[in-house]
Amino acid sequence: MIHAIMSCTDVGQLTTKMINVHTHIAPELTNKRIGFVLQKTLKTKTNGQDTYSFDILLPFVAQTRQTLEEKLNGLSSEIIDKKIAMLQDKDERKHAPPSYYQQYQSEYPGDDVFWG
Repeated sequence: MIHAIMSCTDVGQLTTKMINVHTHIAPELTNKRIGFVLQKTLKTKTNGQDTYSFDILLPFVAQTRQTLEEKLNGLSSEIIDKKIAMLQDKDERKHAPPSYYQQYQSEYPGDDVFWG
């Protein structure tokens, strides 16, 4: 992924600069424009609540919308639009077993009908 980002931004080599103990940057990428196709991934936290994250699927040249493959082969940009058209959220949530009440309702769907 790093090499694709470097190629999309025409950066040949990276160095690292320490900002503080917890922060390092690659100055060669500072102020460089790059596009990313992101995929939303639905997840479950350890406490059972739903959450999500975004994962980089594909970097591309921001100015031309070309992927690295298209750029290297001198092709027009088509892959990004095709990828976006097919893109869906990825669901990695862990589904808890239904509670007794939910299970009872699903097994007996007609309980709310009264005969008289």
